[in-house]
Parts: sequence; structure tokens; C-alpha cells
Amino acid sequence: MFSVLSRQQFFAHSHSLLSSIPTEIKPKEKLVFEANAYGHGFNSVAALVTEFEKSSEGEIHASFNKFKFYERLMELDPLNGEATMASLEGVTVRSSITAYSENSTRKAQGVDYHVEVIVLNARAEIWSTRQWFLLPLFVGEKGEPYRVDCGYGYRIVDLGTDAVRHPFSKNTQACEIQNGRWGGEFFLYSRSALENPAPAIRSAEVALIRSILPVVNPLAHVRIWKPTDYEYGAWRVQVKLGAAVIGDIEGMSFSIPVLQNRIFHIKPPYLGLGPGMEQRGKFINREWNAHVYTNGCSEDQNPYDINRVKVAVYREIFRILQRFL
Repeated sequence: MFSVLSRQQFFAHSHSLLSSIPTEIKPKEKLVFEANAYGHGFNSVAALVTEFEKSSEGEIHASFNKFKFYERLMELDPLNGEATMASLEGVTVRSSITAYSENSTRKAQGVDYHVEVIVLNARAEIWSTRQWFLLPLFVGEKGEPYRVDCGYGYRIVDLGTDAVRHPFSKNTQACEIQNGRWGGEFFLYSRSALENPAPAIRSAEVALIRSILPVVNPLAHVRIWKPTDYEYGAWRVQVKLGAAVIGDIEGMSFSIPVLQNRIFHIKPPYLGLGPGMEQRGKFINREWNAHVYTNGCSEDQNPYDINRVKVAVYREIFRILQRFL
């Protein structure tokens, strides 16, 4: 359905979207405007403005497709796009890193900071299944200036060959959010972080928000990760449908993206077949699992980096979701 859209309405809508995004994950204004133009059916703001100028009334007929908006925003802002989508769908994640009191047991054991994360406004039914995320890493050319570690009760140790271990320890990077909560600890290593902890603390708090919001998205979550024991260029792919998707989706199939220099490998029961024996993905228990590999070139030279692969998978999932939402 198309509606009448004026230039003023478009920019007001763009500002409304921008103001609804938390500061910690807010994309640049230009990126939100560009994604909004795409959501209205135009490749850019410039193309949309040109259409306004062609109209004698200064108005055009256009409709807003939030899935197109999300798709384009994830392309333009890989850092914040997924988290922004979950936030605009109503979920809030709060993270805080606080110092242990001087007389606490953990302080006596040499641990200075406690980490707490709370998920708000997520649908209660999502906690009936495991909701997990990978801890953000803070590793650079000069080593690891600080680290977030998972609390013992939140660690996931049964991923088998899908496990991801910390590069400087044997600890797993996979953590479970339990009934909307997660906890851990924070360590400072570099001299600059020890002398001035505030920037490191804020960086870690924001990184946790970015890592957790996509997992609790009520629409869907596409996860692509490299297990520690996999060769470089081999990735695990998992899609989990969110609680907002209601309907008989069991066994429903969807198209697999056809991407240059990428190949998907799917095993039953997640393998579906389309016309002409075309391979398709198939949802089992509201989930889909597969592998994706670089094909014909090294991972570093692949024109479709992993974010582009992720967006391409989201694009196909969005086509399914629009039937149910």
C-alpha cells in the first residue's frame, strides 16, 4: 500500500527513527536517512529528493518497508545495524560495570569489577530456549588492554566443535542469558586502562549492548561465527526466529543467497528442496543451521565479507517474515 509522502514528512520520519535509537548504538544521522530512503523504495536520499522535486505538489506516493530499512542500515553500519533493529523493535539492554567493595571476597582475590546486564521488554517466551552470545573481544596489535569474562553460571561449555575459545585463554566465549540477566567480571591489563579505567569501562559496556541486543531481537537473529577449530574461511551459520513470529513456520523453506565466492553447505534436516531440486533452507523448531565457506579465493580477498553474507541471509529471512508480521 502506498501513501502520500512529502519531503517534510520523510525528514521528520528520519529524525523520529534517529531519536528512538539509544545513544550507545546510534548510527550516524546520514546512515539512518539513507536507510530510510531505501525503506521507502529509493536507493538514496538524493534519488528520493529528485522525485520530490519532479512533483509539482512536492509529494510522492511511497510506503515504508521496515525490513528494507533494516537491511540497508545493516549494510551501511555493520557495527550498530543489528542492535539498532532490535532496539527499534522494542527491546532494551542495559549493562553496567561497577567496582567491587574493598571488603568483598572477589576484591581480595584480585578481581576489581563486576559486570551486570539486564534485558528489558523482551517477550517472556524467549527464555524457554537457550539465548546465547559471544563475548566481545578487545584485542589489538598491542595485546589485550582489558577483558570481559563470563560468570561461571552463565558459561556455555557444550557447543562441541562449534565452540569459540578466548585467544589468550581456554575459556569459552559463549555465554547464556538467563531470564533476561547475565553477569561476569571485568579486568584491566594495560597501563593506560589501569590509570584511567572510565573509557575502558564504557567501551566494554557498549560492546556488551551491541553483542546482546541482536540475540533477543523479536524478529530474528542471524548468527555467523568462526569456531576456534575451524579453518580460516569456514563459518557456522544459525538463524533463530524471534518471538514476534507467530504461525505455522515449521518446515517452511526459504531461498539460500547466491553470492560470488561463497558457498553454503546444508545438511538435513535443515535442507529443503525447491523447484528443479533447488537447495533451500528449512526451519526446524524455528531454527536453521548451515555452514558457509569462502570459495575460489582466500577469506581476506573475498568480495563478500561476512557482514555482507549476514545481510544477504537476513534479506531472505525478511521475505519470509513479511508473511507473518
